[in-house]
Amino acid sequence: MQLSNIDFFKKAHRPPYYKATLNKMRKGDTLSLGAISTTYNAPLPNDEKNEFTAYAQAHIKKEGKGQYYFTGLWTIPTKESRADIWAYGHFTVNKGMITLSPQTTPEALRSFFLVCRYIERLIDSDRDDRYPYNQNLNPIDDWFYVNSIPFHFDGFWFDKNQRSTELRVMRYKVEDGKTTKTERCRLSYLQIDGELLTHICQQPLLALFEKAMSSGTVALQKEASQ
Repeated sequence: MQLSNIDFFKKAHRPPYYKATLNKMRKGDTLSLGAISTTYNAPLPNDEKNEFTAYAQAHIKKEGKGQYYFTGLWTIPTKESRADIWAYGHFTVNKGMITLSPQTTPEALRSFFLVCRYIERLIDSDRDDRYPYNQNLNPIDDWFYVNSIPFHFDGFWFDKNQRSTELRVMRYKVEDGKTTKTERCRLSYLQIDGELLTHICQQPLLALFEKAMSSGTVALQKEASQ
């Protein structure tokens, strides 16, 4: 299966100019097409944590020259009829054309596009609840604005060392646990720690396992006491 990189991002409900980022990516770089994580109460009353984290994530990673793979993850329980999704596959890019690898099915790509569309809907529904779209909000309360990160990481590009590939405009600083506006904006790369990375690119098997554990679909066998 082949399609142009412009059609790829159109089907992913993302701006066509994302193809420019795809072409500039280096080996190990990741382009997020949106990532949302939400904590829900666990359905099981005897669950120790009484909560689990659900994810909506889509990203593309460059494996080598002209070689990429995509991952789409959806475990957010928005509808009972909406199944969890884990879609992944490999493709190559050559002269603006994307070609799926022989091992990647068109169905996997369609599932990836479906996750991207779901994420787009969630992002759109959240826009009015954040600064700068809602001028009545305090900008300090908007984590994405404070850290100069695209809303819900849509279009966020970082390298193999988990560092943003582009300089971010830092308008605020954190001292003694308090966020305050700086007198002068500064430019800085953003280093992503391990916990933040899971909110952008959680391992799909772990996400699916956590949800299955919380619902009782999967149960751990505890050793009997001696």
